[in-house]
Amino acid sequence: MTTPLSFREVAGAFVELVNGAAYRPRPSDPTVPLSRRLEGQTVLVLALARDRAATQLVRFEGGRSTRLGESRQFAARDRGELVRAVAAEAARAHVAWAVVVLTLGWQAQIAPRAARQPGDTAFDRFRVLRDEPELLVSQPKADFVYAAVDHPTLDRSIVFSCRRKDVDDMLADVAAAGLRVAGVRLGVASQLEHWFNYHRNHALDRDLLVTDGMSVLLVNAFEGDLVAVGHGGREGSPVPRQASARPAEVPRDLARFLRDNGDRPVRYLGPPELLDGAIVGAELCAQVLKESEDATAMDGVVAALSDCVTHDLNPGVHAERSALPGCWRKWVWSALGCELLLLLALGVLTWSALVARWRTDAELRAIRISNDRAAVHRREGERMRAERTQAEAVRSWIGANYHAQRLLVDVLGSLPPGVALESFSAHLDEGSPQMALEFVLVGGDEAQVATARALEKTVLGLDFQIGERSVPVPAGRGLSYRWRLIMPPMSGEGTRT
Repeated sequence: MTTPLSFREVAGAFVELVNGAAYRPRPSDPTVPLSRRLEGQTVLVLALARDRAATQLVRFEGGRSTRLGESRQFAARDRGELVRAVAAEAARAHVAWAVVVLTLGWQAQIAPRAARQPGDTAFDRFRVLRDEPELLVSQPKADFVYAAVDHPTLDRSIVFSCRRKDVDDMLADVAAAGLRVAGVRLGVASQLEHWFNYHRNHALDRDLLVTDGMSVLLVNAFEGDLVAVGHGGREGSPVPRQASARPAEVPRDLARFLRDNGDRPVRYLGPPELLDGAIVGAELCAQVLKESEDATAMDGVVAALSDCVTHDLNPGVHAERSALPGCWRKWVWSALGCELLLLLALGVLTWSALVARWRTDAELRAIRISNDRAAVHRREGERMRAERTQAEAVRSWIGANYHAQRLLVDVLGSLPPGVALESFSAHLDEGSPQMALEFVLVGGDEAQVATARALEKTVLGLDFQIGERSVPVPAGRGLSYRWRLIMPPMSGEGTRT
């Protein structure tokens, strides 16, 4: 069942696609050569023994090119002193990754190569050595870790083993020094693996005497195959001659292995200064060095960084995601570029739509304001015209009727100070000498009664007759009076204005 990815994992994958990390192998991926996964970085190579260590700064320039930096050697009385020394060296060089080269505490034996199935990946080799070492080693031990150097052409391997606790302690020390481990190598195994890969068919045309300066291994060969030879030159146990716990005795071990090997031809892989003519014998030493001119310069630390060296003794090694092909980066950037262009176009269109909408809204608001103003002006004009028409009608009516003039003048002049005339309307019936009079008086009750009597007296004094009157009714703030007046007959006098 597939586990769903979390948001952090998805976001991390997207960031790796953008910054280019997805197209580079991870520095801890054991299936990729160190020069590829650490390209452009400086690493610290640690050659560790019991009470001593050597450091070498290495810069991976690109491709298979490496540049060696400063090297240091120091002795450590305890693990704490070793951690402090490595941490100081890492801080001084500003490095984050380390390649550890073990030089002591290993054992080697010859074993059949584990069968490989079609479709096996590079990590399957590590998985077999970690989880199923019985496929290579008879009676493997659970507290040991294993690494194999395969014969270049035949189904044989030289299997190296180390105590798991020693490797775990070493990894803990490196982590305590603030470094991450890119690989754990064996010096002698790295030299062998490098030699086998570069010389293949001629790698075992004679015996190999290998040393990394701390340990010694003698690999015997017969017709290109791996064999184990005893002291007298006879085939013996599947364990080759080795000395992996006597760093101070390396020159003597080399001399002893050469003497015990009899007259078998030998090629020497290691630093030439370790072959001491005074111990080995000047003639034998000269002969071995002459036959090993193409191999004596090989160093265990340098060989451990070679692209062809694939073994790893790190118990925590695991498969990493594969780097994406470099051509995919162009496609991803093209896709991202298209998406950005689409987003940009969408943003421009959205902005244009917003601006157009804003302009449309502004124009609509201006039109509404203009229409509202026009409506106000129109209503005001209509009101003024209506008032003017009404005033003209009143003026015409008043100008044409002498009695109306007298009535309005006398009524308005007969109002006492304590009463207000809120409204006053007069309607002259056409074809009839009658006029409907309606007015509203505002004031005290007694003042209103007195005003009504005064108005009545004024109307009667103008020869009008009150033909009908209604009971005053409340209207707004005052009382409304309705009278129907009978006008006096028109005389021959002219109309007054």
